[in-house]
Amino acid sequence: MRAGWHARALALCLLLGACTPPSTTPKAELAVNQTLLAAIPTEISLDPAQIQHDLQYSVAQNLFGGLYRFDDELQEVPDLAVALPDISADGLVYTIKLRPEAHFWNGHQVTAQDVIYSWNRAIDVNGPYASIFQPVAGFQDVEDSLIPGEQPLALPGLTSPDSHTIVIRLPAPAGYFAATLAFPVAWVVSQEAVETNRRGWSNEPNLAVGTGPFRLTTRTLGRSTTLVPVEHWWKGPTGWLTKVQIEVVPDANAERKGYLDGHFDLIGLGGYGPFSDGMVVGNMLAGDPQHAREVHTFAYGRTDWLGFDVKSGPLSGALGLWGRRALSLAVDRKLLAKTVCARGLLCVPATGGLISRGLAGYLGDGSDPMSAFDLKTAKADLQEWDPDGTKRQNLTYVYLANSLFRQVANNLRDQWKAHLDINVRLQGYDTRTFVYERLLGAYDLFRGSWAADYNNQQDWYDIFASQPNGIGSGYDDPSFIALVAQADASSGMPADAKYRLAGRMLLDQAVVAPLIYFTRTVVVKEYVQGFGANALYAYPLTDVKILQH
Repeated sequence: MRAGWHARALALCLLLGACTPPSTTPKAELAVNQTLLAAIPTEISLDPAQIQHDLQYSVAQNLFGGLYRFDDELQEVPDLAVALPDISADGLVYTIKLRPEAHFWNGHQVTAQDVIYSWNRAIDVNGPYASIFQPVAGFQDVEDSLIPGEQPLALPGLTSPDSHTIVIRLPAPAGYFAATLAFPVAWVVSQEAVETNRRGWSNEPNLAVGTGPFRLTTRTLGRSTTLVPVEHWWKGPTGWLTKVQIEVVPDANAERKGYLDGHFDLIGLGGYGPFSDGMVVGNMLAGDPQHAREVHTFAYGRTDWLGFDVKSGPLSGALGLWGRRALSLAVDRKLLAKTVCARGLLCVPATGGLISRGLAGYLGDGSDPMSAFDLKTAKADLQEWDPDGTKRQNLTYVYLANSLFRQVANNLRDQWKAHLDINVRLQGYDTRTFVYERLLGAYDLFRGSWAADYNNQQDWYDIFASQPNGIGSGYDDPSFIALVAQADASSGMPADAKYRLAGRMLLDQAVVAPLIYFTRTVVVKEYVQGFGANALYAYPLTDVKILQH
């Protein structure tokens, strides 16, 4: 909640005699009915162990919480914990104290045993992000022992000397580990509730027991979900909303009609991409003066880049660097964005490095020299790489075959033809083929992409340092791998500095050439105040209120 600062600021300026008299314009009054009506395109899981994408997170964060959370600016802050972890000097032992006032909505106190149960269960369920516990001692043995239907082993690296203390032991330092504890898979659930119905507990109002400001009251899978504020929430006031009604509407036209007819207040929650509901409906309304102010665009933590095979083929090695530079500098990213980004509703030009806007490690607008459109240098580099013109005759750009990436591929081909007189062939593949062959290093020139899981640079650079083929590039520079390993074992500013150096290496060696950063578009009625989003998730609903309309 952000209430109170207006009053303090006014009192201060009156005291100093340096403020303009307050406006006599009456404040907008709250509506009597504080029910938020939202539409989503598909059903979602509310089980923290199964949460995979930001739509699920944006809803479930209002029901559950963990030891830590990311605030609106994506800074990690304590939630159920008293403070950030107390980490031993060698980085191997994390000690975390629970807030004694932390309770589930049913009144039961949160204990260290609840935390340990939740984390062990997450590994047993083997959801999409169970691997965040990999740094904990014994993880691999537990994962290897998983047998469906049998009682799993408990992580030996998790202990609780008392009911309000969790001790985590790591076999090796992992400075990024604390950031992963704000991830949904580490949220805390009620053992009693889960064990009552292990398969369907998160869909039953009396069993979906969490520590968040809202609780589930009704849920009809494939149709609707209803949330209401928790009475006597352990953190205090839950905000203005008295009910949140979320309806599943797969058809974008029906969703748009429902919004325009006033049935929905918000669409696009947690979505991104060319076919997301917010993007489709936002694109319909952005040019309508009556509704344009209801279309809101936020940064989204995903980057698409030009990928190169730097280990073999015509673009590899020191000589291939000239060709990689030429292909990057010959792309006018503003022109690319104008063609494919739907006026910024879908994406924006990438000029600040690999990590996209709004996330730790973003280098700043215009900080990537290889993102500049520099035709003179591009032509000189092309000549240095391919003086007799033979190499450029056999280039193929490979991409994931869908409408957006096909648009990007067509624009790249057209720009390379217009700016360098190169005829690059295009080849689109289905997801399975593309991902498999890219990891095998089968492509010289290809689409690369990554979406952030959490706000830590490790999430981006480990995919190049730890994967056997460097996410398709074949990049295995020992100094880069060592630098990332040092950063992984560090934390705070030392780690950030090392990650940034690693990022610069990828850019300077033209291992990647970032093209676009994605955005997310949400359509919200003007009378709905307080909704927002950062580069990963929508904000919790505790700041949302509905004005008279």
